[in-house]
Amino acid sequence: MLDVGSAQLTAVMGHKYGAGAGRTTELATHTARNVTLVYIDMQGLARRALIKKAGKEWVKARLGSRRHHQQGAAQMDGVVVDKQAENEK
Repeated sequence: MLDVGSAQLTAVMGHKYGAGAGRTTELATHTARNVTLVYIDMQGLARRALIKKAGKEWVKARLGSRRHHQQGAAQMDGVVVDKQAENEK
């Protein structure tokens, strides 16, 4: 998103004020982007968000596979057998 905005601003400045202004605008916007990315990385926000998301997906996958195994044991020929009713008999 930042790259698209940078490219558009560079094109506008280059068209209106010339190639030198376009190049200066490109350098300024890329510098601002890099400063922003370094600031975010120093806070560790992106890294923590990725680790948190990966952890949640792993837990969901583990719980999902465990449920799948439990349901698979209770199914026979496509008919679901109620485990509690089975145990009461």
